[in-house]
Amino acid sequence: MTTILVPVDFSETSKNAARYASDMAKSISDVRLTFFHVFDPIAAGSDGTPLNISTGDRKKIAERAIENLSAEIGNTSPYTIVAREGASLVDTIAEYVRAESCDLVVMGITGAGKLSHILMGSNSLKMVKQAAAPVLIVPPNAWFNGLKTQAFATDAKGVETTLPARQIRAFLDLFRPVLKIVHVSADGEAISKTDETHLAGMLAPYGGPVQVVRSNDFLEGLDSFISREKIDCIITVPRQHGFLQGLFQPSHTRQLAHHTHIPLLAVHE
Repeated sequence: MTTILVPVDFSETSKNAARYASDMAKSISDVRLTFFHVFDPIAAGSDGTPLNISTGDRKKIAERAIENLSAEIGNTSPYTIVAREGASLVDTIAEYVRAESCDLVVMGITGAGKLSHILMGSNSLKMVKQAAAPVLIVPPNAWFNGLKTQAFATDAKGVETTLPARQIRAFLDLFRPVLKIVHVSADGEAISKTDETHLAGMLAPYGGPVQVVRSNDFLEGLDSFISREKIDCIITVPRQHGFLQGLFQPSHTRQLAHHTHIPLLAVHE
């Protein structure tokens, strides 16, 4: 069974990520969703005054809200509801993911309103660094429409020892897509035959020859590749590209403005 964990804070961003995960799950056989909510250790009113609400009551309130959310997004897949008290969203999620051996975490990239600290990009990236499971980062405008063509962006260095091939293949096995392997290079130099052979073998039966895009700017090069190849999802290993942290920052919005519907799978080595 494939288990997909979806953090929920009831913001529009997290609802969109939950909707995306739910729609994606409909295309996967033998799948279970886990809607996961973390509430603060101390309940307080808008003025900071502690509220006399027990942890058990707050848990029940969150569980009912998640039930309503599941109905709102039209979820039809089997699901589990988990509401836990915790001081750290990322640590609480990572602990659960490891304990339950979840296969995938689906998170939004930005927050909304007063709960913006919950699902901001920084926390999505912290979740990636935990390396508890692959993280599918869902942009605000993303709608699931199949993941038929995916791109693996790589610097193709030391792949034999650093590539998390098993986790990447496990994700690819869910959708059986056409995989495009892309290497953005400032000088347009192709990768070595040895590294290309290792890549082909480790990602088999997916992918083919590594396509080299010449560009001094990684994002611009990737953007042009996404447009040309009609990519539905980007796969990357964070260690290999420092672009992940700034991918959805304002300075890069212009470069990827018309690709804000494309999710990104980050698989830590």
